Amino acid sequence: MFALPFSYFLRKGYITVRLGAKLCSPFALGVGQGLIGWWVVKSGLEEIKNSTFVLIECEFVQDCETDEWLCFT
Repeated sequence: MFALPFSYFLRKGYITVRLGAKLCSPFALGVGQGLIGWWVVKSGLEEIKNSTFVLIECEFVQDCETDEWLCFT
């Protein structure tokens, strides 16, 4: 949903290099959030129960960092 319009406006020249870097950052944070979420779900489906709290904490910290970045940028 984000990559197609971003690439269109980038090719048309509406997005400068500085703005492009600012727009890529939340996209990268969202990808990271999705990967950590997938990792948490995958670990819950397996028999590995000892690392679940660490993974949930990792996901929570990533979520806080993403929210902070989006609010203060």
